[in-house]
Amino acid sequence: MNYLKHSCSFCVTNKEEQLDIFEREEIDKLLRNIYFGVVTTRKLDLDYYIKVGRKLTEGVFEGFGRNLINVQFGEPDYEMLTRLREDVFFFSGAKDYQQTRLISSLITKGDTVRPLNEFMVLADEVFEQYNRTWLTTEFNSAIAQAQSARQWGEIERDKDVFTQLQYETVGDSRVRPEHAMLDNIIRPVDDAFWSTFMPPNGWNCRCTVVQTRGERDSDLSTVTPPNEQEVPKVFRFNAGKTKHIYSPSHPYYDVARGDEKFKKNNFGLPKP
Repeated sequence: MNYLKHSCSFCVTNKEEQLDIFEREEIDKLLRNIYFGVVTTRKLDLDYYIKVGRKLTEGVFEGFGRNLINVQFGEPDYEMLTRLREDVFFFSGAKDYQQTRLISSLITKGDTVRPLNEFMVLADEVFEQYNRTWLTTEFNSAIAQAQSARQWGEIERDKDVFTQLQYETVGDSRVRPEHAMLDNIIRPVDDAFWSTFMPPNGWNCRCTVVQTRGERDSDLSTVTPPNEQEVPKVFRFNAGKTKHIYSPSHPYYDVARGDEKFKKNNFGLPKP
């Protein structure tokens, strides 16, 4: 056998229904606390941070196929899962910060303070986008990147025998043109190509790689890989190498200049 195809569970675990993890009372309490200054970008909501972080951690464990309970301390998988869990909690803190900053901006309209009822309607729309639409996509991404990280560990383990990787799309009508451009490219496992284009390469990407040997490497001088606009910068990394679920260049990490040190301290929130 000249190829080794790793299992691809993401295609069947991708959540198409929007997540709904917050009760109405929780939402109203958070929005009111922002309105009255109990929650600010410098004093973020701890309960929100933990709840989102735990949900994204579920995605990590689902995609990786293991959790911190069933791996032994000191194993490579233990280190990887610990780092991935830390990353999603850091991401949760950044999400908490950005959501709070945007909702806080709705408190005033010009030089006047909005009435609470008017504020609640506008703030609820923001919360809906952050915590149903976007959180669902972020959860799917956690599954996909964790699966990619696990797969990379298997690739590294077998690379002395299966020395190359071949990029594969699903091959149906839903494949994005920029991903179709990568289809069937073959490069050595240690090639820098896989530091940039290891799947997933977009939100809800279904691409994968096949480990192979004895094939001719693709000549990239005759191939036009997608440019940065086509494959977003936030996906141009290899989760198995960086031990990240979300890129440090994600917009959530784009904080106010005076908050850079605050961000490095996990936004004043406890680390897992």
